[in-house]
Amino acid sequence: MFGLSSKTQVSQVLKIPFLFKEIKADKQVKENASNVLSVTVTNVINKDTMNIAQKDDKVKNIYVIVIELNGKVIPNLFIAALDKKFAVQTLFVLNCKEQYMAYGAFKEYSEKGMRIDKYYCSEWLDDLTIQLPLTAVSMSEIYRSVLSTIIPIKPRDKESARDYALRYGEVLRLQKEIDKLQRAVDNEKQSKKRFELNAELKDLKKELEILYE
Repeated sequence: MFGLSSKTQVSQVLKIPFLFKEIKADKQVKENASNVLSVTVTNVINKDTMNIAQKDDKVKNIYVIVIELNGKVIPNLFIAALDKKFAVQTLFVLNCKEQYMAYGAFKEYSEKGMRIDKYYCSEWLDDLTIQLPLTAVSMSEIYRSVLSTIIPIKPRDKESARDYALRYGEVLRLQKEIDKLQRAVDNEKQSKKRFELNAELKDLKKELEILYE
């Protein structure tokens, strides 16, 4: 499934009432999950299923979890609560009438447990393939490729999964700042001030280009 090796396939169905109990779902989370039809762990990616000899303390297992929906409303509260129960890296795949969305966040081990960053997602797609490097030597490298399913910029050579996610966060921050500054330029009436704002805008766009490289 999703172009992954058959060695990774597990197809473990998780019953929704059991999940509600495990995550101590309140009324809001249950309502948020009202369009969830099923939850299945379809693949477990680790050094054994990927034939990687090197031990990696940062990434041990990556779960691919398919959530079947009866409508294209993302059950974000339910996913966030569920994700906290998995002490492993995860990639959620939302399936609605044979259209797919990859959804997830960068996760890493810390002294206080698994830390979860901001969630990102792909577009709704007719087909979803999870591209994994054929020559990977570590699970961190595999995880970086999994993240590229939800992060729409290319990872750099030898860039860590953490740095990859941080770079995309910076891209989003700069894009927001550029959009705000562009509106200021468009609304500015004084030519001198407009010139100054345009110069600042040009610098920010250069910074953004570097982040995409």
